[in-house]
Amino acid sequence: MLNLLRKINNNKKDFEHIRNISAMFFVLYLAAFGLMIFPHFSADTFSIHAGGYKHLLALGRVAAYIFNLLFIFMDMYKMSWFTSLLSMIFLTISSVIIYYKISQTLCKKSLITAGAVAILFCNPFMADVFQFAEVCHTITLGVLFSSTALIPIKRDMPLKNFLISIIL
Repeated sequence: MLNLLRKINNNKKDFEHIRNISAMFFVLYLAAFGLMIFPHFSADTFSIHAGGYKHLLALGRVAAYIFNLLFIFMDMYKMSWFTSLLSMIFLTISSVIIYYKISQTLCKKSLITAGAVAILFCNPFMADVFQFAEVCHTITLGVLFSSTALIPIKRDMPLKNFLISIIL
């Protein structure tokens, strides 16, 4: 990850391009998922605050019980603006990483590539994730971690190394 950032920083043209693409992705995600910044409630939020989490301990789901208590303590449903905004930032970083790796592999930077990457996350399935304000940031953090797995992949990498990097 640090090598990728050093490469981008050393080349001013790449840095400006990545900055512009990042702004484009963020504005796109803000336009697509911006309504989720306003406080909204999912069925899970209502269930948590109605005491629906108490059965989790009896089922042996201690971690889920602790997280639900944490959500109630932090009033996570009132912080939906923060979790949604954080999710959009995670998606923007993921999109930039994927865009940069595709551009690096194809040796071509284009708006078509950026549009193809944007379609990965700007779709109804991701909108469904944003409905659940209490967990959307954790799901998009997982997407960010998955996209960082692309960083070690190189264009001239042997097939064996490529498969190992995907599996790990």
